[in-house]
Amino acid sequence: MEYRPEFEKWFETSQYMVSLGAKNLTQLEELITKADERGIKMSIFIEPDIGNEITSVTFQPCEASRKLTSSFPKLMKELGWEVPVS
Repeated sequence: MEYRPEFEKWFETSQYMVSLGAKNLTQLEELITKADERGIKMSIFIEPDIGNEITSVTFQPCEASRKLTSSFPKLMKELGWEVPVS
């Protein structure tokens, strides 16, 4: 598991996940670059079925991540889908 200590801290203290939407692959790649420049730990997910294209990324829960992603819209916001992971 990548970043096990961070995962365990998140699991013990929060277990919340929020899904945000990027407009396109370019915007997602730019977000990844900015997170890397800020030293934010992340895990990048690729989809082998579509040419190993990046489809999502998870960020270390921290203030820097919150600030970096604050302008991205929540997915399914209109349905109120923000639930803890069990």
